[in-house]
Amino acid sequence: MKHSAFAVTIALLIASSTIFILPSHAEAGGSWFSKAPMQEARASLGVDAVNGYIYAIGGNTITGRSGFSQGYSEFTGGLVNTVERYNPATENWTYKKPMPTARDSFAVVVYQNKIYCIGGRSRIPITSPPKYTTANEVYDIATDTWQTKALLPSMEFPLQACVVNGKIYVIGQSGATYSYNPNTDTWTNKTKPTLLDNRRNSGIVLGVFDGKIFVIGLEFYDLIYDPSNDSWSQELSTMPRRMGTEALDAGELLSVGGRTTGESAPVRLYVFFNSYTYIYDPFKDSWTSGTGMPTGRASYGIAVINDTFYAIGGGNVPKLIFDPYAPIATNEQYLPVGYGTPDTSYVLEHYPPTISILTPLNQTFNDSSVSLAFSLDKTVNWVAYSLDGKQNVTLTGNSTLTGNSTTIISLAYIKSGSHSLVVYANDTYGNVGTSQTFTFTIAAPSSPFDPTFIVTGIVVIAIVVVLVIYLGKCHNRKMKN
Repeated sequence: MKHSAFAVTIALLIASSTIFILPSHAEAGGSWFSKAPMQEARASLGVDAVNGYIYAIGGNTITGRSGFSQGYSEFTGGLVNTVERYNPATENWTYKKPMPTARDSFAVVVYQNKIYCIGGRSRIPITSPPKYTTANEVYDIATDTWQTKALLPSMEFPLQACVVNGKIYVIGQSGATYSYNPNTDTWTNKTKPTLLDNRRNSGIVLGVFDGKIFVIGLEFYDLIYDPSNDSWSQELSTMPRRMGTEALDAGELLSVGGRTTGESAPVRLYVFFNSYTYIYDPFKDSWTSGTGMPTGRASYGIAVINDTFYAIGGGNVPKLIFDPYAPIATNEQYLPVGYGTPDTSYVLEHYPPTISILTPLNQTFNDSSVSLAFSLDKTVNWVAYSLDGKQNVTLTGNSTLTGNSTTIISLAYIKSGSHSLVVYANDTYGNVGTSQTFTFTIAAPSSPFDPTFIVTGIVVIAIVVVLVIYLGKCHNRKMKN
């Protein structure tokens, strides 16, 4: 598979209400670090990041052990609407306004600095059948308030959400797809993929790049949804599946997603579940293994800040059927492979061009005709300069200037004295670069052809003529007297 501008990395986890044995997996690739835990341990919670903060929302506090084949179960706790905010810089957690509807396993997505919490489970199947909700509630981080919005058209579980071109897309494990417009608070049913053939994945995760939605399934399919024409295709190399059929058949498996931008690490697709880490290379269309999560757990949340992953909360994974289960507050940070090395495609698309001035460069010239010489590190659409803070002058003669080349432009005649110069360049992605402000000096007297000299000469001649005429008239008056 080839994509020219792949700018996405996805973090996938399995959130399970069942029991399975953790695999042994510790292949090198990326690094994990322990961070400050939440104040309240929770599983199947919603986690996302806004403006450098991480928000942990809702979830459940179910604790106990089960022996269903022996006819008993012992569980306490239930669903919660707790909201905590985490500051990675200070390692502090702070309680915020609770979510109106207590629930877990809901879709969470950020749009215009607001967090949308959609759907989920409103009753856990302990002593009664599960119950699901179509609630759509949005949290405003600026005012610490919640608002109720239009309900999801139907109950889907599990489900995930993402944003494409100003709209929120919600996709369930069965492939049911909905589009939500936050500006009009309206929902639209979209096409469901026919490739499922009445099957459903045990869990899915969504990732967005090039305006398309990648739907990564744990069991049956990896699909691509194109919102521009409401169509589905199967173009992605299949992700390795390590979950055994006994685990998949034992209960529901849920997942959440995250993404990187390529700003601080090479573009890759990361998939996490249990202690597994898989890494997808979009340029080679291949999967490799990464370092597994230190704390074996399920039902946790993933948030991403500056291409750094945070795995928060979840529940311990009992090794035996009678071992106790409990939620945990663990918070672990994952630095992906190659962290600290920005992806070249991201740099090309998001960083402004660098302008290197070769001349004039804090120099003194004896000629009022000065040439401007500069080089660029990428292709640009236009270049302009400002002399002495005056209005920009756009350079003509080249509609596109390529990177890694030197361009020389002759400036107009410049009067003697000190001058400042700034150069601007706009690349093909709309990023505008600005050079440093350089100064130079014209030491030689102005050329006879200097417009300033000519104007000054005309003024002097005019004054002399006026004086001659005036003195002549004075002389004539004296002669008459």
